[in-house]
Amino acid sequence: MKEKIVLILVTLILCSSCRDIKKLDAEEMIAKIVDHQIVFNDKQKLIKQLENDILQIKKKEIKINELNIDSSKAFDNNSLNMIQLIGNTRDRSLQISYVLNKEHNSLYITSGNTILICEGCTIGCLPKRSTNNEGICTPCITEGIDTCFKTESLLPNQ
Repeated sequence: MKEKIVLILVTLILCSSCRDIKKLDAEEMIAKIVDHQIVFNDKQKLIKQLENDILQIKKKEIKINELNIDSSKAFDNNSLNMIQLIGNTRDRSLQISYVLNKEHNSLYITSGNTILICEGCTIGCLPKRSTNNEGICTPCITEGIDTCFKTESLLPNQ
């Protein structure tokens, strides 16, 4: 009987610690649309996840200061809207994005998604997507210099 109780306690402890370190999963709802406003489930968790993904991909720590949801036309098909979660640094010199899926009034990270990082200038260098979710970074809007760099990677642990 004591062994069963110990086993149950160990299982409960392991399960609770798994929840504490849970990453942002594909198909996890990140936001809802309520009265035409986007309400994030846990904005701080999203910011930490974006910062962690940048660290894994770029091997450097970057502070994300702002999150937004962008709904814009696919760069290869003007009749298709693409929805992205975009995180920005304070000076907007780096932007990171994930493609989102909208079901009813809920927004989810799309499975099989890539992380798109656009960096290098503060005007332009915006993350955009094609109809197959491939990412591009728009050119910098600085005369004579295009320092916008693209990094695209699969979501970690997929």
